[in-house]
Amino acid sequence: MNFYIKKIRLWFKTHPQPVTYTFEPNKVNVITGDSSTGKSSILRVIDYCLLAPESTIVEDVINENVAWYGLNFHLNGHDYVIARKAPSESGFADRDFYWSEDSNDMPDAIPKPTVGITRAFLLSFFNQKFACDGLIVKQDKKEINISFRNFLLFNFLTEDIIATFNSYFDYRFFSDEKLDGIVSEIFKLGIGIDEPQEQILSHQIKSLEREISNQYKYKNIDKENNIRYKKKIESLKGLAKSLGLLDDEEMDINSKEFVAKIKSEILEFYKFTDSYRKGQEIKRLELEAEEIKEQLRCYKALRRSYNKAKRYAEEVKDSLSPVEYLRQNLDSVVMGVETIELLHSLEDAYQSVTQIQLPDDYLPADMESRVSELKKKLMAINVKQDAFKEYIKRWFDYNWLAKTVKLENELKGIKPVSCKYIGDIELTNKEDLLYSLTKQYNQLISNNRKCINKMLDYIQSYYEQQDGMSDNYRNKRIGFDEAKLTLNLYNNSDSYYPIRNIGSKSNYMFLHLCFFLGLQEYIKEIYPQRVANFLFIDQPSIPYYGTNRRRGEISDELGNLRLRKRDDESKLKSAFKLIDQFMKQNVKSDGTDNFQIILIEHADSEYWKDFSSFETRYVFTQDKDFGLIPYYIVGE
Repeated sequence: MNFYIKKIRLWFKTHPQPVTYTFEPNKVNVITGDSSTGKSSILRVIDYCLLAPESTIVEDVINENVAWYGLNFHLNGHDYVIARKAPSESGFADRDFYWSEDSNDMPDAIPKPTVGITRAFLLSFFNQKFACDGLIVKQDKKEINISFRNFLLFNFLTEDIIATFNSYFDYRFFSDEKLDGIVSEIFKLGIGIDEPQEQILSHQIKSLEREISNQYKYKNIDKENNIRYKKKIESLKGLAKSLGLLDDEEMDINSKEFVAKIKSEILEFYKFTDSYRKGQEIKRLELEAEEIKEQLRCYKALRRSYNKAKRYAEEVKDSLSPVEYLRQNLDSVVMGVETIELLHSLEDAYQSVTQIQLPDDYLPADMESRVSELKKKLMAINVKQDAFKEYIKRWFDYNWLAKTVKLENELKGIKPVSCKYIGDIELTNKEDLLYSLTKQYNQLISNNRKCINKMLDYIQSYYEQQDGMSDNYRNKRIGFDEAKLTLNLYNNSDSYYPIRNIGSKSNYMFLHLCFFLGLQEYIKEIYPQRVANFLFIDQPSIPYYGTNRRRGEISDELGNLRLRKRDDESKLKSAFKLIDQFMKQNVKSDGTDNFQIILIEHADSEYWKDFSSFETRYVFTQDKDFGLIPYYIVGE
């Protein structure tokens, strides 16, 4: 993340002229000077302008005189100005902001709040720029929103931790209670370890493993339940057959059809017994059957009459057919007058008979279908009557009734097997999914492990470059405690070497420098999405000066301050040399790689004058300009 600070500006309550401090990219910008001159407050001002929820700026001298704090910074090719009204005496951060995009212009007069610009708006802006939008970690089953501010832990090597043996991230500096429990998660997110996804995959795998294991249990349970259910159904089928409720052809019907049929049979029996007691159903069926039979008799008689008439006409026609023959052969037969008259009379009768025809609509056109329908109805009634006869017989058969009641109760108690087993195909799909997730999980674990190892490679390289630690520790291998987020040392035999045993604060300071420099180079090269390429280092000389610039120093003939012990002087130069080497390795002359360090120091510039990356920006002394807050402001 290409980020560097260009200016810090302070506007005062009692003086119209602000004071501005400028910084250079790709440089180690050094602010040195006396104690209690506001050097370390530079970091607090930066943090406040970068949306700290509450101020840690010293009230005495600084905050009591400042009206607004401003920051001009560069981020990924754009320049921004953010200014914030000074907090109240109680330390509560003010809600007024001045905001300008693509600009280096910082107003000379006290800024006027920009309409619509709130801390929430600016947090959202920075979160998007630093790939933190929507980022969440879990702590004790609670979801905690992560912002870009949480990753400032990677950028601030403060005076409170730089020489300690057991703390590498100063989360207490940010006065954020929730940070205490999630520093480890933030660290992993910052270096590209996708632990949330690791946790998601782990949860999915465990859940899927439980589900698959349960499915194999369900498969056996369902199989046993189905066997018991089928045996029960077969037993009930046998009972139903013995009661006459099921015939041989129906023994092969499935369980669902069987249960439905028997319930229907029993229901019909109950319906019958109810109507039988009333004497209505049988009488109704008898009347209906008799009425159908009468209709069938009428149709039968009609057909018989029709056929008889048709047959008679044919017989008469056949009896007179010789007359036609005689008429045709009359010339060859000698007959008397009386015979001829008789023949003519018979001929007239024959003609009359041949002209007689039964009409086509003598019988109804749909008579056959009517008869067929009536026969079907009669057959259905006969079946019911036969059933009723059987019901009547059963009604007086107490053994049958008892068994039927038992069968009915059994049917009420039996339920189809509730199959929890999802089936072989779906189970195979889940096993394939488990294989795929496990493969992803193992790859992610491997990648996450590679992140740690790669980071350690960068840290190890700086550990091997430094020459400020005691000779006893030169050939150690760097390790990392992921739970405590601290460095470990190992001997060549891979045996653990307790960090606490190295004793010297100077050694701890070098370990911190190696850690932060290696960490920053790793992030810049491997995973730059969430961490700015910027580092604030507060007083590497603490092991030698403490918190007092004059302690342990002497002046040479030129008036330059020197440490009393040459060994300490050499170690401090080694620390600055290591920082200079880092800058040379991470800054390219063509501007493609950038990095900025702001270094707070007690030591004199003589210690870094030979390092090209260092540039002394400001010297705060009480006898000169008083420090961060100029003397003319303090005097007023």
